[in-house]
This record gives sequence, C-alpha cells and structure tokens, in this order.
Amino acid sequence: MNISALILSAALVFSTSTYAEEGTEPEPKHPLDVKIEKLAEAAGSTAESTEVFEKGQEMWDKELNRVYQELKKILPEKSFATLKDSQLKWIAFRDAQIAFINSCYDHYDGTMYIPMRASAIMEVTRARALDLTARLEFHKEHKVEE
Repeated sequence: MNISALILSAALVFSTSTYAEEGTEPEPKHPLDVKIEKLAEAAGSTAESTEVFEKGQEMWDKELNRVYQELKKILPEKSFATLKDSQLKWIAFRDAQIAFINSCYDHYDGTMYIPMRASAIMEVTRARALDLTARLEFHKEHKVEE
C-alpha cells in the first residue's frame, strides 16, 4: 500500500461519523470516496498523491454545491434561509480550519506531510458535503409542505 492509500484509508476511517452496529452491514462508500481511493492507490509519487487529494477537494466542493442546490429546491423558504446563513458561517469555519491545518503541518519537514496536509484539507469539505447529503436524504423522505 503506498503512502496515498494509507493516508486516505486513515482519513476515511477516522472521519466516519456513523459506525455500523455489530452484526450489521457497513454503509456503502460514497462514490467519490471510491473514486478518490482508486486514484490514491494508483498514485506513484508524493506529487501525484498530493494531486489526488487536491482533485478530491475539487470533487467534494462540486458535490457540496450540487447538494446545496438540491436543498434549495426542496426546503421551505425559512429553512433554506437558515441553511444559507449556516453555509456562509461554514465557509468562514472552513477557511479557519484550513488555516489551522496549515499551521499544524508547517511544523513538519518531509515530503510525506504534503499529501497528508492535502488530505486533511479535503476532509473539511468532504465532511460538510456528507452532512448536507444526509440532510437532503432526510428531507426527501420527510417532505414538509410550506
């Protein structure tokens, strides 16, 4: 297993917010996780590994925007206004979190920390995208009339 796959595997294990109960099937991986994992396994260098996580960040950002637009279509007006406010605050949080991640990795020398930093940054957007996806799925199942 190369460094990219190891970093990605650790990130996915530690970022999973719901764990399957004993004796139950684990939830299927998100298609983007599968795609990024395959790219990480194929990466042959630190530079390629970093590119994978940077590309992963872009893919999760697109997914986040897609889910946000779907929520905009189905949420009642008041709920969407609250989501919009929340998203603006999340963007500020994301930027602060990335600054924090960067400040932590600034203390380490060595090329292996470069893709680790990129993976940690990607995880911030991944987590938000998955959270909003769960909200979207809930609202699709329990549609409320305005």
